[in-house]
Amino acid sequence: MAIDTTLQAELKKRVEAVEYVRLDPTSCAGEGTAIAGKAAAADAVLVAFFVRPRSGRGTLEIPAEGKAAIAALLASGRPVVAVSFGSPYLLRDVPALTTYLCGYGPQALVQSAAVRALFGEAPIEGKLPVTIPGLAPRGTGLRKEAVK
Repeated sequence: MAIDTTLQAELKKRVEAVEYVRLDPTSCAGEGTAIAGKAAAADAVLVAFFVRPRSGRGTLEIPAEGKAAIAALLASGRPVVAVSFGSPYLLRDVPALTTYLCGYGPQALVQSAAVRALFGEAPIEGKLPVTIPGLAPRGTGLRKEAVK
């Protein structure tokens, strides 16, 4: 079973037409920029990061095709919202993202909570427990009430 199954199911409950595209470290060159073409007709784009740490690397980063996709999506002019289901530090790889939600884990419960928050069904509240160097100091965050 894919790690993002809950995310896909929760989105499909709320949006009639969801186009879901997955990039991973085995994605071929050009796949990332091709996604922006698909997003041209979208009302908004959700980028979900499920990036796992690699033993022995000492770093955590978005694969090259993921970075290319995000750059192309941002250039498309469509609203882009990103959720990191893991490390908040991924924002360092794509600092141009202006809407970034930290989920801190890939669990189904976290995926469901993130979708509820993004659709205004649950409040968004929280503050970074860490500093993302050069981008967001510890304590950065927001509070947004649920839509009643």
